[in-house]
Amino acid sequence: MTNSYPVMHRMVPAPGCGQVMFSYHEFAEQWKRNEKVVRVFLRERSLVRFSGEVGGSPRILAKVDEYLLVTNR
Repeated sequence: MTNSYPVMHRMVPAPGCGQVMFSYHEFAEQWKRNEKVVRVFLRERSLVRFSGEVGGSPRILAKVDEYLLVTNR
């Protein structure tokens, strides 16, 4: 969540693949759309910040040590 270089210098996706790198704003839009399931790995300490960035509380699917797997559904 801290390196913006890949978003600023995007590569064209491989044929048959969609966009995988998003700006914070684009990611928040995809998260809220709820058309597709979005899953994200993050550190537990980043959960509050992530919730603020996407504008909602993600559902926690799994926890291993300090890492969480969260989803928008």
